[in-house]
Amino acid sequence: MTRIGVVSDSHGGRLHLERFAEICRAEKFDQVFHLGDVLEDARWLEKNLDIPVTSVAGNCDFYAHHPREARVTVEGKRLLLIHGDRYRVKLGYDMLSYYAEENAVDAALFGHTHQPFAGYVGRALLINPGALKNGHYCILEVGVGDIVAISGFPDLLIGDTICNVAMADPLPFVKIDEPTISMTFCIN
Repeated sequence: MTRIGVVSDSHGGRLHLERFAEICRAEKFDQVFHLGDVLEDARWLEKNLDIPVTSVAGNCDFYAHHPREARVTVEGKRLLLIHGDRYRVKLGYDMLSYYAEENAVDAALFGHTHQPFAGYVGRALLINPGALKNGHYCILEVGVGDIVAISGFPDLLIGDTICNVAMADPLPFVKIDEPTISMTFCIN
């Protein structure tokens, strides 16, 4: 099982960045993903943590000569790291979902909206940790098998439906094998 701390949209918020670094050490993360805005914060994490930090540039990373997306494989799972602005995620998740499906990734991790989100849009699992500048981050656990679990929600069980309240019709319960990716959304 690989444990990853995921952040986005830190926007130079040093207090939350330092707190997140403390959490990384306490939680013994294997690595960190920074999903853009601001790359200097990702570089600060690289210098102050003894674990790999993978980062992508966001829309506020002006003149950055840094990749706008990254594809990484963790425990056999293909993950897309992207900021999200180029896929208009503030207007909806369909464009990002299509892109994730076209690229055959198991999950797409993104930021830009500053709002935590985890769920399937079409056949794509999309995960947004929210904005670190607001104290939000995500713990992603990846293991061998399928992506099946999200943690950090009270009374949520594997197979339960997580949905937008505007579309609250539950899916039929599906028995699922042991979880392989789980997320904990936190505010520090």
